[in-house]
Amino acid sequence: MVNATQATESSFITADLVKNSPTKTLTILGEGEYRKTDYGDKLVLPVEIDKKKKEWSINKDSAMNILDVYGEDTKTWLGKNIELKVIRVLGKDSVIGTPKK
Repeated sequence: MVNATQATESSFITADLVKNSPTKTLTILGEGEYRKTDYGDKLVLPVEIDKKKKEWSINKDSAMNILDVYGEDTKTWLGKNIELKVIRVLGKDSVIGTPKK
């Protein structure tokens, strides 16, 4: 038997995923890349959360938090753990990441 629930999940880190996560912590698996979106180029990182491989389209607040601790080269971010929380901004849930101490 194959469990089909994974087919309903986003490949990206979402607010719902974080809300339902027992750990609320992700690990950065790769250097990432910039991708064009309707909102400009966005840094997307491969990550793992609760043994699930996902992609994280990092927002400005999270990037600033991580840059302050690990620097601007995403190579130095590899293997780092990031604590996630969901906040409400302008009526929309947003995921904010902070380096885990």
